[in-house]
Amino acid sequence: MITPMDEPDFEAYVLSSSTSRESSLLFEEDENMEPDDPVPLSQRAQKVVSEEVNPQNEEHGREESPRFIFEHEPVSSVSMPPSGLWNQKESETPVSAELARYAPSVFAAYAAKGGVGTTTFLLHLAEKLAREGGRVCILDLDLMHGSVASTLQLQPNKTIADLVRRIEDVKASQACLLETRMGFFIVAAPAQAGTLVLEREQLIAVVRFLKSEMDTVLIDTPVHFDTITKLALEQAEQLCLITTDEPASIRNLGRMKPFLSALYPSPDIAVVWNRMREKIPKDRLRELLPWPNALDLPEDEAVGEAVRRGECATKGPYAARIHAFVDRYWFGKGIHEEPRWNRFFRFKRF
Repeated sequence: MITPMDEPDFEAYVLSSSTSRESSLLFEEDENMEPDDPVPLSQRAQKVVSEEVNPQNEEHGREESPRFIFEHEPVSSVSMPPSGLWNQKESETPVSAELARYAPSVFAAYAAKGGVGTTTFLLHLAEKLAREGGRVCILDLDLMHGSVASTLQLQPNKTIADLVRRIEDVKASQACLLETRMGFFIVAAPAQAGTLVLEREQLIAVVRFLKSEMDTVLIDTPVHFDTITKLALEQAEQLCLITTDEPASIRNLGRMKPFLSALYPSPDIAVVWNRMREKIPKDRLRELLPWPNALDLPEDEAVGEAVRRGECATKGPYAARIHAFVDRYWFGKGIHEEPRWNRFFRFKRF
């Protein structure tokens, strides 16, 4: 495990008070960054949700998570993502005229520290997808302190514990999907902490069932990283790591590098920065967190007010950036060029 003693610059940076807070630009761009591995993502082995893989015996088959070049570019010149990051659904019919082929079937979010906004982020993603006509479900895998239902001020009479018990009965399983007034579904965590110990085969069956029912499954994972959390992340096509500019949040996420690198099959990983105020130098950013940056989300009072009502914010800078991100990279709105099927793509941060 990586510790501050292993990386003295890491500890010094996250505890430093000298980083400028004057600019709203969170990241400095690297225009000269080049890929180390030109192998197309389309040549990677396709993941099978029920596949049993022992990482210790499959070292030869693992690839490093793809890195991506970030630049400011006009909307008309931004290329669509390649297969493997925003995966193309070639055999599925879009749920709406605008729904792109690049939305993931399984998307996971993970944070190495609590209170950084992971659940709020997933709720707003789900609200946007549902408003566009997609069938989307949030799976709350924080079996001890799951907060998806409580954030929405819901008291579900069926939870993931009921779904696990009824997974062989399609109609009974469908009854465990709680539809919210915003149009998306949730599978709630157990009402009482510690009442469910999820087994590997049970999680795989739950994810398989949700994929058969939904266009996109969003997985809300706990902070503690156990075998079930690892397996859940391995089911995802895309994984967003959520962090703020708090030293503890950055430090904890940096320490997860060896564990996240051991995911196999490996999802495409990117970082979502929430409530950011600091301008982070590009060399420090690449040193501390080796994953590409997908999105930065500002502080927004409208989000707090909406969450206190059990709702999602539909206006304000926070919602606007999530909507723009989904529109562009999952729905393809505003993109006028044909996809460039290479390993790397350039896109503007929101």
